[in-house]
Amino acid sequence: MKVSLHPEAWADLRSIHQYIAARNRRRADSFIGELRAKIASLSRMGESYPLLQGFQSSGLRRCTHGSYRIFFRVLDGDAVEVTHVMHTSRDHTPLLAAWSRPADRP
Repeated sequence: MKVSLHPEAWADLRSIHQYIAARNRRRADSFIGELRAKIASLSRMGESYPLLQGFQSSGLRRCTHGSYRIFFRVLDGDAVEVTHVMHTSRDHTPLLAAWSRPADRP
């Protein structure tokens, strides 16, 4: 499966990098590399993650890497779209609620 990142997910990765880089630039670079490797692995195993409870109609799923959640959808069985990447301490409900409204998202 092909993996793509929604612009919001790219913005999340940039924000994560900036936050970590303020303390340690090398760690920021390596951690983003780890996150991108985890995201790439979704091409092989995206459908193995269950639908996210409360967001089943949107097709959202999640996996974790360290203290970060990677939210994504499997599209037509041949593509994965990453919608958000966020720290586990953040409330994901408001951001993901928009993905439950088909008219608001592709």
